[in-house]
Amino acid sequence: MSDPDFKPEEAPPPRPPRPTQAQRQLDADEQYARQLAQHFQSESRPQRAMRDEDDRGPPLPSRPRQQQRPGLAEDDREYSFFDGMIQTTAENYA
Repeated sequence: MSDPDFKPEEAPPPRPPRPTQAQRQLDADEQYARQLAQHFQSESRPQRAMRDEDDRGPPLPSRPRQQQRPGLAEDDREYSFFDGMIQTTAENYA
């Protein structure tokens, strides 16, 4: 009782190798990066500018500009920490 048309079954293809933990992490990171890129690219410019402004906090108050005179007086100089320390140190040791 043999079947003259019998063909043995072909062997199944080999299983693909399982991804390593590093490969799974890399794939997850890539997917997350794509989601972030999509989120920030879909955000309109005014919203982005407002968000960036909120991250920086309120704007600092602007100082009124004074007219520059040819010879600045001693009081008109910008304060220097080191100049103050030198004067304080000289006074303490004098």
